Amino acid sequence: MTTNLPFARWSELFLDPTAAAAVIDGVVHHARCRRPRAAAAALLAEGGDAVRRRDFAALRCLCGVAPVTRRSGKSMIVTRRLAAHDRLRDAAYHWARVAAHRDPASHDKYQSLRAPGHGHARALRSVADRLLGVACAMLRAGARFDPHRVGSAG
Repeated sequence: MTTNLPFARWSELFLDPTAAAAVIDGVVHHARCRRPRAAAAALLAEGGDAVRRRDFAALRCLCGVAPVTRRSGKSMIVTRRLAAHDRLRDAAYHWARVAAHRDPASHDKYQSLRAPGHGHARALRSVADRLLGVACAMLRAGARFDPHRVGSAG
């Protein structure tokens, strides 16, 4: 499922216009990336049912940010989810990459993971996970984006 709808008609994808406004505010204004419409459109269009249900766990899986733990004997490996939606995974990656550079809360999250030795990809997945959590919380509350409230969230 894809959409060519302008922002003014995104409320048609949701049960209520406040939810659409919350996602548009959070995704576009928070990330402020070069391609914010592409990331926001991918999240809304491709994650349609999970977004409508405000299902954080499903969005994490669709975007590939939910970790996968593999255990065998005494060894344990935590990797990225390979079974993810390609467009949503790319949108989450770019959203997190830009937010890690431009948003202080996302930058702090990224640096707090890089300092102890986590890799770049692992840190970006955690930033994307945080951003998806913020988007779902905004949808559940029907609230608009508030950068001061998001900055205080972990």
